[in-house]
This record gives sequence, structure tokens and C-alpha cells, in this order.
Amino acid sequence: MNDYLLRYQEWLEKSAGWVREDLESLKFLPSRDFEEQLRERFGLLADFGTGGIRQIVRAGTNGLNDPWVIRVSLGLSRMVKSAIIAYDTRHRSRYFALLAARTLAAQGVRVLVFDEPAPTPVLSFAIRRLKTQSGLVITASHNEPAYNGIKVYDNRGVQMVPSRIETLKTHLESFGFFERVPEAYAYDFLGEEIKTEYLKEVSRENAPFDLPDGRRHLILYTPLHGTGGAYIPPLLDRFGFDCRVVEKQSRADPTFSTVRYPNPEDPEAFGLALTQAKGMHPMPEMILATDPDADRIGVYLLENDSYRPLSGNEIGLLLTDFLVRATPTHPERTEDRTRVLLKTIVTSDSVKPYALKNRIEVIETLTGFKFLGDRIEAINGENKEFLAAYEESYGFLHGDHARDKDALSTALLLGLLLRNLGSASRMIDRLQEIYREFGFYRDSAETQRFEGSEGARRIEEFMSALRAADPHRLFSLPVEAVRDYNVEVDPLWRADVFLVRFNQGMKAIFRPSGTETKLKIYLSAVGKTQEECEGRYHTLKTEITRAASGMLASLTTADPSLKDQQNRE
Repeated sequence: MNDYLLRYQEWLEKSAGWVREDLESLKFLPSRDFEEQLRERFGLLADFGTGGIRQIVRAGTNGLNDPWVIRVSLGLSRMVKSAIIAYDTRHRSRYFALLAARTLAAQGVRVLVFDEPAPTPVLSFAIRRLKTQSGLVITASHNEPAYNGIKVYDNRGVQMVPSRIETLKTHLESFGFFERVPEAYAYDFLGEEIKTEYLKEVSRENAPFDLPDGRRHLILYTPLHGTGGAYIPPLLDRFGFDCRVVEKQSRADPTFSTVRYPNPEDPEAFGLALTQAKGMHPMPEMILATDPDADRIGVYLLENDSYRPLSGNEIGLLLTDFLVRATPTHPERTEDRTRVLLKTIVTSDSVKPYALKNRIEVIETLTGFKFLGDRIEAINGENKEFLAAYEESYGFLHGDHARDKDALSTALLLGLLLRNLGSASRMIDRLQEIYREFGFYRDSAETQRFEGSEGARRIEEFMSALRAADPHRLFSLPVEAVRDYNVEVDPLWRADVFLVRFNQGMKAIFRPSGTETKLKIYLSAVGKTQEECEGRYHTLKTEITRAASGMLASLTTADPSLKDQQNRE
């Protein structure tokens, strides 16, 4: 505790503004709470995870604050000479963006800053269009309101992969948290022109998939208080859809006051939209929701006067099918190149038999769209055609305009699929047709949440215990194979991930969340019929819950309950 107190006193002495005020406020806490805050804020160092640095906005080494933003900016300034900075609608997002801009500019970096909150995929587009060497977006994506974060991009518009992040960390670690660095206001703003260019390019890419049927299909959309509201309605309107919005969730609100989590994976996030839709006449055929930085999208489809949600895996499978059926008439389609679909290892295998029949190569990566974006760039030099990339956590990309998941262009593609099939119920029918031909799949992400620095240690203990256990004794189901990604020879595949394959096509993947103190367990089962698939899935879930709960209970203070939640990576 003495070490934490010394770090606290150093920060208190050297910090200023809101950071100092935050530290001063800790003095009024009861001694036990004060010690707990010191442990949480100074016992860990915030680090880059699946989606950049993401932490509670607070003072300390384990928070998102001015010293951290300056430090990351200084490290990046040693790697690049130009950068674009974007930000979302969260607390201090614009403030941190301008702080980063001033710091980079003072180091001689040419800086462009979006003049209003902008979606993450639009940053990726801007980097590629304006040919800058890097980009930053201040966002915590779908996390709770208390969080904010920093995602860092390379010159390809790809979020930096671990090898580049390690280089960045080497540079930033040469700086302390309280370097005396100048600030400069020699940066420029990006205005409406980049939004116009983005909408124009996405429209151009998607125009060949548009088959007008003479109807203005009604779609209801909510940006969940985020950045998508300025993009999706005009994009859908441009293609003749009747796009309505959930007004209460169209306002920028850093508290996200109408939702528990601003996450389209969470069914509760659709509460207001579903209420509004059921009161409309006619009812919208489709409801869409995007997270605050508009890279994830959730979908509900109208079926018999009620709404059915699509999972991230189902969105990916349906859109892949649409692109495959449409590409023979696409003017840019060439027969001499192999089409490639990319997905992460925790994304459903449901697309694999479909891809095999349609002569599509499937490439898998570790979890995180940065790995997908990196591989998209690689295949461009291999005489292969990028078809699409997606992950189970509601992220999808097609086209060449960006290298990160894009809820904006995906919203348009979903609308075009609706138009192509004629109705939302026909979309559901098409999904069932695919399952009947290629097999029924059931996939889910189970989440065990822990709290704070102690929680991070518990997750580490669990993963160590899992690796040390004999899988044939730990699980009662027959184990066919295990794969520990932590000992992979290839650094591109090395990660804190453990996979277990059981008989009859069942599997479980264990990994700590890269953005929150959560243990993620991905379950997958397959069957020739839906009944067979469901039976295997419930057998798998029961077995994994038993084994995992037992291991968690053996850790001294862990909560042994395993909660079935939507994935909030």
C-alpha cells in the first residue's frame, strides 16, 4: 500500500485541472475506501487490449486521463508525421481529442481533427482517403458511460496489431506521466467534406446490389446517443428507404440515459425502439441500432407482428449469402480470383460449409477486427478478392472504403437485402433455408464478470488453472483436441486463448475480454436438425457451466456463478 500511496502523492503534486480535483476528492473517503481506490487506480497500468486502451475516466495509472492521452500521443509522435483524430459522444471525448491534437502538433506531426463526433469506420476511411500515416479515435465503443478509450490506427486504416502496438508502447514508455511538453494549436479541422466523400463512396460500392422493387421499405433506427445518427438516415434515404429514428436516442448524451449499456448486442438497448415500432402503423420491417462509435450494428426483423433479433453470426451469414448471390452480376467481379471471407476464431463455423460449396476461401484470425483488417490488406497482394469480414460481436465489413467494422455501410447492405428478398420474414426464411442445407448451429458467449484489479488477477488464475488441468478429467464429454494459443510459435497467433473440441462438433473457447474484467467462454454446437443442434448445445452448456463454476469456486473469493449474457467484449 505504501507504493500506491507514493504514486498517489506524486500524481497529486504534479497533476492539474480535473485530474488533480479527482485526486483531491479521494481524501474525503473513509480509510478503507481510500485504500481501495489507491489499489484500483495505482495497482495496475492501463494497457492496450482487443480495442485499444479502454478504462474508466479517472486519475491514476489505471484510468483514462490527461497524462495517459499525452503519453500515448508522445509515443505516436515518434512513429508518424501525420495523423487524423476522431472522437465519439462520451464524456471528455472531444476534450481528449484536442489534447492529443495539441500534443502531436507540438511534436511536428501534421494533425487533422474531425470538427464533430464521428464514427470509427469514417476515421478508417479518412486515413485511407487522405493518406495519413496514422489515426486516433477517442472512444470506449459500447462500454458503460464511465469509460473512455483510445484506438490507434496505422496508415492502412487498420487498428494497430500487437506488433505495432508493442513498438508504440516502447516509445511511450520512454516518457513519464508528467513530461513537460509544449502544446501547439497548429492543427486543422475536417468538416462536412469528408462525410460527403464517405457517403458517396459507400453509395458507389453498394449501388450494384440495389434491385429496386418500387416500395419504400420502412426501417426504424436508433444511434443509442452515438455518432451514427448523422450517417445512417441520409444513407438509407439516398437509396429510397423510409428511415425513421428513435428521437429520444438521437441526441448525443454521454450518460446514455435511456440504456443500461449502449450496446446493440444487449436486448435491453432495443427497448425504446421496440416500443416505438409496435406503436407505428404500419410497423417497421426492420429495426437497427448502432453503438456510440457506430462500428457495431444490431438488427430486429418483423415476423408475424413481433420482432425477432438476429445474432452477430446470423447477420454475417445472411449478408455473406446476399453478397455471393449478387456478385455474379457485380460489374467489378472477376472469375480468375479466389473470393475470400474472413472471420475470427470465436465466430460461428456456420459459414464454412456454405463457403465450401460456393468455392470461397475462409480465413480465420484471433479475436479483434484489427486482425481481420490486417489480413484484408495481405490478401490484396495475393490475386484474391475480398468478399467480406465479420465477427460474432456484431461487426461486419465489405467493400474497400475502410479496414474496420462498419455499422454504417452494413446498415445499407441490410436494407438492400431486405429489398432483395422482399420482406423481413423472407430474410428469416432464407436463414432457415441455409441451415437446412448446411446444418443448424447454436453459438453463444457466456460471461463471468469480475471487478477491478482483483478481478483481473482472478481471471489470470482461472486461465492458469485451466491450462494446468487434464481436460479428459476436467470434462465429462469426450475431448477430441485442445489448443492453447498462449504457446503458439507464430506471434500472430499467440494470445491468452484456450480452445477445447469435443465430439459431435461441439467446442468451447475460453479467453479474457480484451476491454473489460470479464472471462468469456464461447460455446458452439452443430446438428443436422434444429432439435439435434439444440440438444447438443444444452449438453455442452451444462457441462461447461459445471466445469467452469467448479474451477471458479476453487479460487478463493471468486463468484462461482456463470452468467449467460450477450457478448459485451
